[in-house]
This record gives sequence, structure tokens and C-alpha cells, in this order.
Amino acid sequence: MISTYKKFIRNNDDVVSFIKNNYNNKIKNEAVIYNGIIISIYGNLENYIDSIFYELLKIYFKYSNKSLPGKLLSKYKKYFADNLINPQRYGLDIHEKDLIRDYLNILELKYQNIESKELFLKHPGNLKAEKIIQLMAEFDINEPKLQILNDSVFKNFYTDIVGLDDNDFATKKDKKSDGLFKYVDEIVDQRNYIAHGSDNYNRIKVDDITCYNVPFINCFGKTILKVLLKKSALYSEQNTYSSIKLLKIFDKKILCLHISGIRISKNDYIVYKIKDDTYISEIIRIEINHNEIEFINNDECDIGIEIDDRLNSSDGFELLEIINVN
Repeated sequence: MISTYKKFIRNNDDVVSFIKNNYNNKIKNEAVIYNGIIISIYGNLENYIDSIFYELLKIYFKYSNKSLPGKLLSKYKKYFADNLINPQRYGLDIHEKDLIRDYLNILELKYQNIESKELFLKHPGNLKAEKIIQLMAEFDINEPKLQILNDSVFKNFYTDIVGLDDNDFATKKDKKSDGLFKYVDEIVDQRNYIAHGSDNYNRIKVDDITCYNVPFINCFGKTILKVLLKKSALYSEQNTYSSIKLLKIFDKKILCLHISGIRISKNDYIVYKIKDDTYISEIIRIEINHNEIEFINNDECDIGIEIDDRLNSSDGFELLEIINVN
């Protein structure tokens, strides 16, 4: 999943670089160039969502010894039936008998060699934020919208880039305001205008695309990544790390740990439980004896790691997984 996210960011960076290096009257006035920018941004988002959920689906198949989540299975059944009635509608490159074989195998919890996985990933219409959140719910992710809104990465976009103060953001978050997702929905709307050949719409200012729309889409993509990584860690039922002991927490975000025989790097993710709740955080700094380092590899020592979230409690802290980014 992390390599998919990195590719997603690189592609968006390429679009921003193109705009900044070619920003002149031509970009502002030439519809073809503007359309290409919008289609590239939306296409990159759609490819990212399809790819990262496909990776989560493979984890479900690999570790599941029970039926798939009900909403996901219902979705598959719907598209399975639709495809039998009208196979040209979805363009699925699979013979009818093989599709029926897949269906029966899924009902019998036999997930090897399923050829029709893409039916699990179908989504009606274009990927506005609400459609992506709906897809997360279909994959049995609990309260996906709230998880995204509660992520520090999401909050930091609005406080550091948009300039909302903490109280204004908290008010919008508490209302679960759809307006907080406007920067991705604007791109989807523009893509639809272009696809339908409409001339009667207002383009987004190119400066806004580089300053707000693309940075938000990057932020949104990262929060989705974190939620899916957490889900995959829970679903794969990894053992807890007995070689890591929590010694103390400072300032609600610096964890002092005793570790042995594992690798931890800056920008890795940790999945952990506090009481009955599960969280995922990014490691943004590592120190040994007050000296900052990039990674620690299999040594036994005491380290401090700073994470991108704040812990309100350490009761029952239990580390579930370390997800290495490299």
C-alpha cells in the first residue's frame, strides 16, 4: 500500500511541477491544457483508490477464514448478477462459467485464484469524497468519515495551509461538514464538466489547484492509507510485539520504548491499541540519548519516538504492528 501511495504522490507532484514550470497565459486560456491537468489529477486519484483497495482485498482473501464483510459480499452478488444478465455492461474479461466458479468459491470461503476481484471495487459514478467513504464502509471500516476527520494529517491541512484556527476546524469537524472535502469534489465536478463537453462552468484558478486542491488530495490520500493500513493490521491478526516495552510517554506524543531485534525508521507507521480502541500513527522523529537518528536496526536499546498524533491515555498500550515504509 505504501508504494502505491508514493506513486500517487509522485504523479501529483509531476502535475504541480508542470503547472509551475509552464504557468503563463496559455495555461489560463487554453482549454485543452486545463482539461489535461484536471483529467490527470482525477485519473491519478481513481487509480490510487482502485489500487489501494485492491491491496486490502488481497489481505482479506489471504487471512480470512470466514465470510467476507456483509456489505462487500452483497456488492459482489449484485454485480455478479448484473454481469450475467448483461456481460457487456462492465466489460469484465472472464467467461461466464469462470465467473460462476468464482461466485461459488467465494460462498465456500475459497478465495484463491478469484478472477473477478474487480467486482468488489465497482463504484457507481465518479469518486467524490462521499463515494470513497462509502467504499470504505463496504470494506467493513467502522465510521470511515470520522476516522478521516480525526486524523492529524487532515486537521493540519486546514490549520496550516488553509488557515483555519483550531476552534473553526473543530466546529466543522463536529458537524461532519461535507465542505471539508470540497477540494477533491471540485476536481471531480470539473472532470465531469469536461467529460460531458460542457462549456458553461467556472474553471478553478490554477494557483488554487497547486495551493489547495492537490495538497488536499495528497492529504486525503494519506488519511485513507492510514485507515486501510490499520484495518489490514487488524485483519491479518498479527501478534503483538513482545520485544517492545513502553516505558513512558512525554507531552502525549513522545513514546519512550525499550526495543530489541526490530527495525524502526523515521516515517514508519505504528498500529497500536489503547484500551479497546485501535490507532495508527506515523513516526516523525527518532532519538537515542537525545541524538536524532533516521533508523534503528535490530539493536537492543531505549529509544524515543515522536508520532504525529497525541495520546490522551496510555492505559493498556499494546503495539500491534510496525509498518516499514522502506
